[in-house]
Amino acid sequence: MPSNRETADDYRNVITQLDDNHRVIGCKDDIQWVVQKAEKSSHERRWRALRYFRSKLALIAFCGGLQGRYDLSELDNLPKVTYQ
Repeated sequence: MPSNRETADDYRNVITQLDDNHRVIGCKDDIQWVVQKAEKSSHERRWRALRYFRSKLALIAFCGGLQGRYDLSELDNLPKVTYQ
């Protein structure tokens, strides 16, 4: 069963996995998108927020500016703004 904890590796609302260390999620309250980076701990991988977004354009611009070339096509299907 997927987790409700945003920091969990198996979080229920992952929108896209950019690479092994970056992903985009919908927050647990469905009010914003979050770009997260993986942190390795001694026993499990946890995710921490890098940035929060309510605008799809700002989200895509930020993800495009991360090091690496990512397929951002999954983000094209998002609404222009988050759940109002």
